[in-house]
Amino acid sequence: MQLRFCFDGMERAEAGVLPLRRLLALHRYRRFGKALYPRDPAIGRGSLLLRVHDALCDGVSQRELASILVGPDNVERDWHHPSDSLRSRIRRLARQAKAMALGGYKDLLIRP
Repeated sequence: MQLRFCFDGMERAEAGVLPLRRLLALHRYRRFGKALYPRDPAIGRGSLLLRVHDALCDGVSQRELASILVGPDNVERDWHHPSDSLRSRIRRLARQAKAMALGGYKDLLIRP
């Protein structure tokens, strides 16, 4: 096997080194090294939006959705609170989940 790496400038070299390090670690240790695959912070948010979208497709109300996400005791206490922060958060999540389902998920594929 012949492996050839070409870099077009030092800025791009760093992005090319990580896949090479992953390949070498896989070859050497026969497994994926956890340190070379850092957890993506956007995964948690994406997972939450998928849950919200699924719940909305199942006909769950926003109050029921809040109960699922933050617990019924918190909803009972905060749903009609003057600050409206809980209801506002749920509305925002619902809007973002719908936007993701309508094609916003594609933006995740082209993130830097």
